[in-house]
Amino acid sequence: MLQLRKRDGGTRWRKDPTSYSPTVMKSALEKLAGVLFEHLDQEVEDIRGDSLKPYFKLEEIESIGR
Repeated sequence: MLQLRKRDGGTRWRKDPTSYSPTVMKSALEKLAGVLFEHLDQEVEDIRGDSLKPYFKLEEIESIGR
C-alpha cells in the first residue's frame, strides 16, 4: 500500500494522480487531528479582539471579512 512520506508534500500525487489514495490521506489526517485541532484552538485564542488591539485599529478589525 502507498505510504505517505515525510516532506513528500503530495508531489508524487501531482506527478501521478493515479497514485493518490483517499484511504492513505484520511489516515494521515486522522493522525494529525489532535495536533491540528490543538494548533487551531491556539490560533483562535491568538486572534481574539483583545490580542489584536496592539496591532490594529478598531476600524481595521471591523473591516475584516467585508
